[in-house]
Amino acid sequence: MGFLGSYATILVMLGLTTPPLFANSFGEWQEQATGGDTACARGGDYVFFHRMVPDSRQLVIDFRGGGACWDSATCGEDSPFFVDTVDKVRDQVTQGLGGIHQNRVDNPFAGWSGVVLPYCTGDLHMGENDHLYSGQTIQHRGATNTKAVLAWLGAYSNQFDQVLVAGCSAGAYGSIYWTPHLREIFAGAEVVQLGDCGAGMMTSQFRDAVLANWQIETNAPSWIPELDPQTNPWDDFTVDQIYQGIGDFYPEVRLSQINSAADQTQILFYLGMGGNAFQWSRLMRSSMSSLDDSLANFDYVIPNSSQHCFITEDNFFTVKRGDQSLAQWVASMFLTRHM
Repeated sequence: MGFLGSYATILVMLGLTTPPLFANSFGEWQEQATGGDTACARGGDYVFFHRMVPDSRQLVIDFRGGGACWDSATCGEDSPFFVDTVDKVRDQVTQGLGGIHQNRVDNPFAGWSGVVLPYCTGDLHMGENDHLYSGQTIQHRGATNTKAVLAWLGAYSNQFDQVLVAGCSAGAYGSIYWTPHLREIFAGAEVVQLGDCGAGMMTSQFRDAVLANWQIETNAPSWIPELDPQTNPWDDFTVDQIYQGIGDFYPEVRLSQINSAADQTQILFYLGMGGNAFQWSRLMRSSMSSLDDSLANFDYVIPNSSQHCFITEDNFFTVKRGDQSLAQWVASMFLTRHM
C-alpha cells in the first residue's frame, strides 16, 4: 500500500545507496545527499541528516520548519516569509541540536535514533510543482525531497518498535501529511504524530494558491477514502480534515498538537494570508476542541504563551501539561514502554 513501491528501485532512481544498518555511533549526525529531482526552492541541493543509534529500537523523525511562500510577495528573492536553503539546519546540526534531540536525563527521547528533514521549499513539505512568480521560478519540491528520505528510511522498516513523527511550524504540517506513508513503512511499530505550532488556520485565498501553486494533492494518501483526491477533491481541504481522515483510518496511531494561545508567528502568517489576527486564537481553540471530540486518538495542549515551537527548545522539558512536561506528555502517548 502507498506510493513508495520498491524501496530498492527508488533508492537507485534517486541516486541513494542503501545505508549500512546502525553504522554510526551515538551522537554522530551524518549528512545524506539525495540527488535526483530533489532541490531547494531556488535550486540549491537538498540533504537530510540522520543519527542511527546502535541497538536503538526507537526513532524520531523531525520535519523542520521555515515559513512558506505562495505568491509573488511571499516568494520574492528577499522574502522574509520562508527559508530557501538547508544551511540553517546544517549549522544547527554542527553546533548541536537542541530540544528533543538533546542527551539529557529529563529527555525521554534521549538515546533514540533520529532523522532530521530540513525545509527549503516554501510548501510545508507537501509540494511537487515548479511555479513561476513574477519571472522567478520557485521549486516547490517538498514532497519530492520527503519521498527521497522515505525511500532511504525503507531500508530500516523493520528496525524500530516506536516511531515519533514530529515537526515544528511548517514541519508540523509535514508531520501529519506524511504520517500515513510512514505508518505504511513502519507497519510493525507504534507510531505517534506531533504537530508543534501548526494549527492550520487558513483563508480561502491561501487555500486556492496552495492547491494551484504547490499541488499538494499529488501525494495525498489515496488509500484513505476521505483523503483520496480522485473521489474527494482537495479544493476545500482543511488541516482538520487531514487529521480527521488519518485518525479515522489509523485508530492505533496517536495524533497530537501543541499550539501556544497567542502564537505570534502563526498569527503573522494568518495575517499574511489575509486573515484577521483577532480571530486566530478562537479558530485554533475551536479546531483543537473539535478534533478532540471527534477522534479518540487525538490529544492537544495549549500553553499560555506566545512562543512558536517547543520541540526545538529547552523548555520542552519544563513547560507543563498537567503534572507532566511537554516531553513527558508526548512520550506517554506510546502505549508500550521501551524507554
